[in-house]
Amino acid sequence: MTRKMIGLIVAYAFPPTGGAGVQRLSKLAKYLPLYDIEPQALTVSNPSVPLMDPTLTADLPSGMLVTTARTLEPSYRSKQSAWEIASVASPSVRQRLARLATTAVRHLAFPDVQVLWLPGAWLALRGLMRGADSPDVVFISGPPFSPFLLSASARRQGAAVVLDYRDEWRLIREQMEMTRSHLSIWFGDRLEASVLARAHMVTTATEEYRVSLLERFPFLRPEQVVMVPNGFDPSDFPLNCGRSPPIAFG
Repeated sequence: MTRKMIGLIVAYAFPPTGGAGVQRLSKLAKYLPLYDIEPQALTVSNPSVPLMDPTLTADLPSGMLVTTARTLEPSYRSKQSAWEIASVASPSVRQRLARLATTAVRHLAFPDVQVLWLPGAWLALRGLMRGADSPDVVFISGPPFSPFLLSASARRQGAAVVLDYRDEWRLIREQMEMTRSHLSIWFGDRLEASVLARAHMVTTATEEYRVSLLERFPFLRPEQVVMVPNGFDPSDFPLNCGRSPPIAFG
């Protein structure tokens, strides 16, 4: 009997983490079995995020293997404190030192602070890839985009690599306060090119993201970059509520 293909979803934003970007991945896990692909996931065990939503785990197939790894990031409360200190008009000496530390972390934690998850994630990924049922495809989704750096390890272990852009990496690193730094401006495109060169396929949430990647990185083949738009799950909209069924565009 031929075993099912195994698709490993690698994402920092994965249930029970809440937020807008999580549903794309929880719905992917939900519907992959329809295509004879067994979904698995690798995510963070102690996410430094503002919102948790355990109800999102209801979309995950029963018995789905979800591997977690710890991040070395500070808690989200600590991050909030740092942002509040940064807005103080007349900081104390202690607040000035905290500002300096925050600035140092922001500039050194490249490409984003979630890079502190990579040591644990790399060990966990290596363990999965060396297991008896190693993933055939590793699907890495961002933001955050630091997990894209795991693509080299996944490819060395013989897996096909798909990089998923839920947002534009270039936009995030140039405009978001916590990821904008001199290092990201100078080295960002070079790093992005290096991880894209290791990808077998790239998916984007919009056609604009797709066009931007093809224009900026000519080595990508048009058929290699595919738009997979965000949509809706019909099961989230019961038809017995007395209203017309939802209409999908795309």
